[in-house]
Amino acid sequence: MTVSFHKLKEEYFVYILFFLFGMSYWRLYVPFILIVFVIVFSDFKLENKKVHFDFLLIASIYILMLVTLLLFNDHGFTLNGKEDRVILQLITVFIVGGFLIQSKSIAINIKTIKFFLLGSFFICSFVVLYSFFLNPVKYGHGCLLNPLTGKEVNSPSYSNLLALSFISFWHSLFYEQNKLIKKILLIILLITTLSMAVFLVGRAFFMLIIISILFFLSLNISLKRIIKIMLCIVIISFIFIHFNTGVEHLAIFHKFKNNGLESKRFDFYWQALHDIPLHPFGMSKVDQSIEHISWFHNIILDTGRVGGLIPMFLSIILLLLPLKALLQRKRHLGKAFIVCMLLATFLLMQQDVIIEGDGQSLSLFLFLSTALLCSLPNSLITSRNKTT
Repeated sequence: MTVSFHKLKEEYFVYILFFLFGMSYWRLYVPFILIVFVIVFSDFKLENKKVHFDFLLIASIYILMLVTLLLFNDHGFTLNGKEDRVILQLITVFIVGGFLIQSKSIAINIKTIKFFLLGSFFICSFVVLYSFFLNPVKYGHGCLLNPLTGKEVNSPSYSNLLALSFISFWHSLFYEQNKLIKKILLIILLITTLSMAVFLVGRAFFMLIIISILFFLSLNISLKRIIKIMLCIVIISFIFIHFNTGVEHLAIFHKFKNNGLESKRFDFYWQALHDIPLHPFGMSKVDQSIEHISWFHNIILDTGRVGGLIPMFLSIILLLLPLKALLQRKRHLGKAFIVCMLLATFLLMQQDVIIEGDGQSLSLFLFLSTALLCSLPNSLITSRNKTT
């Protein structure tokens, strides 16, 4: 039976595992971790394996950050007593996924990341479409109903995850060789994602996809590519407007028109910068007079709110680690997707609830950091035999 397992390509099982990681539904990915463990590690020999220093560095800082966050927390979490399980899940997902990523090529890691984003798109679409067909008046901007848990959830995190999926679909459409049927499927996915973003009234979604498209264009500008992209935008816009009559009355357009980029979150940021140093071991409180919410909507500030300065400082180090790769490597189109997703994920984590909400963004950021850093020379610390 072992022989038949090894006839199968290891990558396919890794892709499925990352798809399940993207769904962030532990009842599915925990059993599959065991399957991948049997398949991938049944032929494990230490002398033929390699462990990168940068992976160990990321893992050490990440675990230390989460552990200190848990230790210094004094009822600061808003997870209703489930913080131990959430922290364990976050650590498990990265340790397993990061170990698999750190020994793979950039090309394979890009596919792996895209399967993660596809899983994220699948679960987000399921929740958004269910809420839309159940009650499009009650649900949408601000609130959705998750049919898997039966609980209402905040919609911004779903809008942000859909933005990352949109970037992935965009990259696949314009920067990969695809057959006609796949191109049509990608265009359908882009239109679907855009429609859901409009339903959720997510400003961050549109800002991120604009930044990402401009980023890709800046790396490889050509008249042919610009014409193809403009043509695609026209087609997508035409189909979108055709199926969304009265598009000028949609809430997202009113939100941009009335508020622009103005947000109460900037008030929260200033309050956090003033309050957290006064509570070096956590227990900062969000000013309810600004808005009746429990978070600063920023991974660094929310880490400081819950655990104080030590885990907050560790979170800053964790977010800055990819700079090592960006400073040492010249611009390389083959890694443009990884770099763009790193930038997009970093920006999302600065304006969303992460550890207590959208843990997928944090896991994705760490996967991307591992993929980029472990491609650098001299990062290998354990390798007794040369591997290709």
